[in-house]
Amino acid sequence: MVDYVKEKKLIDDYYLPSNDYYASSGYFGKEGDKMEGAVAGLLLNGLYLNYVKYKYKDNPQAKTYEIFARACELCNKYLKHYPYSIHDVIPFIVAIEPECEEDLSYVDLIWKGGYECGVCQHSNAYAGKTDGLYGYPLLIAVEPSWFTSVEVNVGNTPYTVEEPYYGATDVSDGMACCIFIEKNTRIEADFSQGDGVYMILYDLNGNPMEEILAMYYGWFGDATIEFEKDGIKVVQGSVIVKSNAGTTYKAGSKIKITPHSEFVLSVENETASLYVMNGSVGVDNGVSYEEVNKNKKAVVTGESIDVSSYKDNELKDIWNNFGDAMATLGIEKEEGKGGGGKQPGFEIVAIAVAIATIIWLKKRNR
Repeated sequence: MVDYVKEKKLIDDYYLPSNDYYASSGYFGKEGDKMEGAVAGLLLNGLYLNYVKYKYKDNPQAKTYEIFARACELCNKYLKHYPYSIHDVIPFIVAIEPECEEDLSYVDLIWKGGYECGVCQHSNAYAGKTDGLYGYPLLIAVEPSWFTSVEVNVGNTPYTVEEPYYGATDVSDGMACCIFIEKNTRIEADFSQGDGVYMILYDLNGNPMEEILAMYYGWFGDATIEFEKDGIKVVQGSVIVKSNAGTTYKAGSKIKITPHSEFVLSVENETASLYVMNGSVGVDNGVSYEEVNKNKKAVVTGESIDVSSYKDNELKDIWNNFGDAMATLGIEKEEGKGGGGKQPGFEIVAIAVAIATIIWLKKRNR
């Protein structure tokens, strides 16, 4: 393909990868056609022969490509590009088909075909059962950035999700990993430039339970989030949440939040600030309980829950800086929210002005 593009002069040579692009360590020291062979090996052996053929009896060949295509689409959704290598696509396959995690470790066809590429999954093993949140797959995806890195600790085993090296001189691509939640699961996101990090909690059928965007916002720098057996704890930082399963969220050591909605949560020094964009959120600080509805905010401490309405412009910076990322989660901006669109009463004012203008023109004509 690269040779064809060069021959037809469709793209300036400056924008094309160097001749050793596929020979770099990121591409296993193989040429482009052998990379295609590695992907074929992943599909035929890792997915089809080792997994899909036994789990899905009805047209397993089509199911194999369906799984692969969906994983590619998820990669493009969260990393803003389709997979460049099998390392890109594997976390998304594991997230939606957690039972195949072990099968993808034994892709013999790749090795037997001479494609000596290790299948690194950046993942702990699938336990085969769940207990509370333990055992569920968690996808962590870093948007394209040179500056954001995420430390993932699972059972005291560290993983780093950051900018990968693909062998080109200027590639700004994100990276992803998929882990299975167990005791002592902790995510620490370092935002040097304010980029977002997605954390998607899936059920065992590949459906998103909780969709979280950790972000740099205001005075909150890094975000630290712990996944516990009975809930998701925001230790510090700011997150935007689209809750599909109503999983309990915790803020600090005492505050518990039961969502049925989309909301923004910021935590610092045992104080939580909550903005509800859609639905409602139940807040319990151990002393009292409040239901916080759409377009309401709450400042929560261990002693009090103060609920009030919030103005549109209070979320203006979040929409301006993270609007695209929120759209990725499927959170839609209402007309007039966040400082954009028409303000309430706009139509009435416009009609009144029009009527006044007509009356003035008739008087002038007389």
